[in-house]
Amino acid sequence: MVISYGKPENRLPHFQRPNLAFDIQQYTIGNLNWEITFVAPEGEEAKEDACHYIYLCKKRPEADKMAANWVQVEQQLKQAEEQDEKYKAKL
Repeated sequence: MVISYGKPENRLPHFQRPNLAFDIQQYTIGNLNWEITFVAPEGEEAKEDACHYIYLCKKRPEADKMAANWVQVEQQLKQAEEQDEKYKAKL
């Protein structure tokens, strides 16, 4: 389970990498004045300025085989980090 301010378009790609195999359920919790005011299931709108997102990730049976893709994912992450560093150096 992950609880995050991160919106699904920013967080889901991390849970859907080629080395992972999860069934993901996503929920949105509205948070106003530190009280839970509503729970919106996936697909329903919530007030984005005051939300937490819950991601329930259940390991699928093929997950152990997919872990072999880690080398590929690690290379992609390193390339992305290098690109970020080059971009920051230009600023």
